[in-house]
Amino acid sequence: MMGGRLCVDLSRRPVPVACVGVRPRVRAAALVDAPDGPPDAVAARIADAARERGMSWSACAVGLGAERMLWRPFSFPRRAGGRLAQAVELALEQELPTPLDGLATAWRRTGRSGAQRTVLAAAVDRERVRAMVEAFCRVGLTPCSVWPAQLGLAPLAAQGGSDALVMDLRGTVVDLVAVAGGEVVFVRSESLDDDAPPQEAPRRIAMWAVWCRERGICVPTRIVWTGHDTGLARTIAEAAARLCGLEVSPAPPPKVPGYMDGADAAQFSAAVGLAAVARQRGPGLCFASRRGGARRGVSRGVVAACAGFACVSLAGMLGADIADHHRGAAAQVEAMHAAVHEALPRLSGRRSAQEYAAILRARRAALRVEGAAEQGRVLGALVALTRCAVPGAKMRLVQFSCDGEGLRCTVRVDGAVSPDAVARALEASPEFDAVRCEAGPRTSGGRGAVYRLTAQLRGAR
Repeated sequence: MMGGRLCVDLSRRPVPVACVGVRPRVRAAALVDAPDGPPDAVAARIADAARERGMSWSACAVGLGAERMLWRPFSFPRRAGGRLAQAVELALEQELPTPLDGLATAWRRTGRSGAQRTVLAAAVDRERVRAMVEAFCRVGLTPCSVWPAQLGLAPLAAQGGSDALVMDLRGTVVDLVAVAGGEVVFVRSESLDDDAPPQEAPRRIAMWAVWCRERGICVPTRIVWTGHDTGLARTIAEAAARLCGLEVSPAPPPKVPGYMDGADAAQFSAAVGLAAVARQRGPGLCFASRRGGARRGVSRGVVAACAGFACVSLAGMLGADIADHHRGAAAQVEAMHAAVHEALPRLSGRRSAQEYAAILRARRAALRVEGAAEQGRVLGALVALTRCAVPGAKMRLVQFSCDGEGLRCTVRVDGAVSPDAVARALEASPEFDAVRCEAGPRTSGGRGAVYRLTAQLRGAR
């Protein structure tokens, strides 16, 4: 009985494991009491349980919980075309406070709106994905792919035929999955705090439903609920629906052999839905390749001219995600991150893709500088440089290098100005001292004069 796909939902305990056929039909299933520990122990327990129940498969899809990921929806011009991957990468660089080198990222197209393409991107710790893939491959669960488990909840919204917000209660976490046209367009996880008032969870669910509508991500008309505790899930969903004026309905549980009770069968919803997601072609929010290696999901390459057109900015509303998933630096560094983020949109038009890329490269370099104070000075120098105004001319950043004490950069100035005028513009900033400016070599690809700048950072040792 080959050809089935073994789908594992690691976001739940016990772990739902389902062998799903092509139709799709669940051939066999089990709730595996796997330890919440090292990937090797988890994979070994799941493999043993699958073989004990006579499951056979030709591929394995592993779903990770959304609370361990960072999610971002973006919009890009339709003319992005084949350069959409580079545009998504640069947009993620702008949104996330850490370099992408340590993250496995993936994205998928979610639709079109006028002249825009909409994309949903996600990022998760690269080492975690690599360890999970290797552990599953070692116990024979191959070929293995790793996905966000919540993608499998999209079919629960199919029966109503309209946009919906799927709410899945699992333990002390509520997953919110916005579905439009059968596609997952946004994912959010909320923790149920024992100390929070009872109305806090419905209030936050209603807030995200309204937020999706106001941002044009989707227009949900109903909340579809599921979960292990049907009574609590229904109570939360009905309270949230009253707050935002939506309808509410329970999700039909999948047909799972040996699990006829609705609450037990509901635990397999994400695992069963993941089988259909894993069969789709094209970029599909997969964090790992079939060969077993974690991938970033996007490749580095020439900067796309449309890279600065990420229309949906979530840095402010989702700042808590950043704090939860990454060990942050000092408060002053976080403030500088916000300042750089604020400055980027003003500098990222179609005619400044080179400058946009230079700022992002400088930001990545700043994050690799050791010490919070040094990072703060480097980011402060970057922000100050982007805000410098040369009278009667426009200055664009071409290259940037800073070690926390000294600054070296190359700028292009549109206008008839002298090197002294450029130096005086930097000296007017409280960030710089001992500024020197000299004419640089003429380069192609842009108008204006090129200048090389060196300066010391005030406050450095």
